[in-house]
Amino acid sequence: MSETPRTDEQINGKPCTRFAVLVGDSLHNAVVQSEIARQLERELHAANGNVERLAKSNLQLREGCEELKQRIKRLEEVLDRLYNLPNDCHCQLSNESLDAWNNAQKALQAKEAKL
Repeated sequence: MSETPRTDEQINGKPCTRFAVLVGDSLHNAVVQSEIARQLERELHAANGNVERLAKSNLQLREGCEELKQRIKRLEEVLDRLYNLPNDCHCQLSNESLDAWNNAQKALQAKEAKL
């Protein structure tokens, strides 16, 4: 298959193969109508716009992912501190605090299970 099948077809009136170009087809000196050239240029412009848009989206996703990683890290640090709270303060916890501590313990166990 040729690298420029649509242009080749406009010149020859039929699709060209790479072999036809290699064996001496006169495509190198041929001229196509301006409408096909304009259509190809419009499509190229649209494709380049899509590439640019996708590159920006990719960058935004990467930045968002990094922000989420940082947030997870901060939450895990809080969870670790909460889990170690009874050891740090050497005190009796209220029922509410004990529930929070138990939840922290379960969350840490779930986190470790994933690792």
